[in-house]
Amino acid sequence: MTEKARSVILGRAAATDISSIFLYLAMEASLEVADGFLQSLATAYKYPQRFPESEVELSECSPDIQKMRRWPVPRFANYLVYYRMYEGNVDIVRILHGARDVRVLLENF
Repeated sequence: MTEKARSVILGRAAATDISSIFLYLAMEASLEVADGFLQSLATAYKYPQRFPESEVELSECSPDIQKMRRWPVPRFANYLVYYRMYEGNVDIVRILHGARDVRVLLENF
């Protein structure tokens, strides 16, 4: 059964994350890799947009962020898109590397 496509809302912190990741990849790898990240990120939005409740909620976290879910960025699986449902839309909260202290970064959101 397919779900209705929802709007994706990119939060301010997520937009900052994207800029930081793009710059990091461009400097440490190449501009082509950084561009590839942006293309993969666009693909990553499609699944939670169509099936937002298919991912498990972050139950191991504090009550403030337990309703968030995560989805990996294709070809960049160490980067995860953290999102929540808000007023029927997909609210992209953060895009973080899995090696970071995600719990602390989301707690300070």
